[in-house]
Amino acid sequence: MMFSALFKINSLKRFVAFLCCIVFSACYWAETEENPDYLPMDDSMYPYAGLPRLVIEIENFAGLRDRETEFPSKLQIYGEKSPESEVLELTVRGRGNSSFKMPKYGMKLEFKDKVELFGMPKNRDWALIANYGDKTHLRNYMMTRLSEWLGARYTPRMQFVELYLNRKYMGLYLLSETIKVAKNRVHIEENDTTFLVEKEDVKKYDPPYVITDKKNIYHIRSPKNPPEESLELLQNHLNEFEKFLKNRYLYEDEEILNWIDLEDYLLYYWVQEYSKNEDGNYARSVFFTWTKGEPIHFGPLWDFDLSFGNASRTRNQ
Repeated sequence: MMFSALFKINSLKRFVAFLCCIVFSACYWAETEENPDYLPMDDSMYPYAGLPRLVIEIENFAGLRDRETEFPSKLQIYGEKSPESEVLELTVRGRGNSSFKMPKYGMKLEFKDKVELFGMPKNRDWALIANYGDKTHLRNYMMTRLSEWLGARYTPRMQFVELYLNRKYMGLYLLSETIKVAKNRVHIEENDTTFLVEKEDVKKYDPPYVITDKKNIYHIRSPKNPPEESLELLQNHLNEFEKFLKNRYLYEDEEILNWIDLEDYLLYYWVQEYSKNEDGNYARSVFFTWTKGEPIHFGPLWDFDLSFGNASRTRNQ
């Protein structure tokens, strides 16, 4: 009887201790520290797989609701057993068009200060690509690296990482440079007659933009706040370009050189055609630069999750 009573007492003690652990653990995990020395990471369920691990905590563990709201956050890079960076301050918001609606979504990272990540040049702006629509996780990485190896003017550099967001394991992501005007990215002049442009579709497009006579929508990435004269300049040029393409049989073959840089275009077209990229059919995520008085330079290449037969719709055979 005495042994039975002791067993019950010890069992009760263990149970109370277990409850205390849960309570204190819940208190610990419920709040973010203002200036932590490190961000906690529990990898007991998902041990080190040989990839860098990004640990991100959004202020008050907020969830990302849209692509516009920027949340103050902290980020730390982990190696196999310990942090390999200090705690960095940044903001996080959702990114992507249709991809943001998927169960595993992309994110836009904007650091307080410029940071160098995994050997990629310093910048404040980075993207976490979820690749939810591409279960191989390889299409974006393969085609951007192919573009780089073929000698494109610029192709976003990337690094596979594992992500822990708000102390929850989110899986494999692709950390990528974003397409923007910068010395080590799209290196063009920043003025009112030089443009970085993205062709978009009718489902979702962001200002500033121009719409041509053919109803094509072009989002202007640079300059950021173009005056009306710049919008008109770009719109008129694209209208004339589209008119030329429609009536190209009326012109001499050499005249195409007045409109596009052929070397850039051939590389761009070949990679799109080789990968059978659905978006490359002048649908969306088509980037180019143009300076008044010069030909259009196609690139950088971007967005290959719908390539190599991974189409978004069923086609007739």
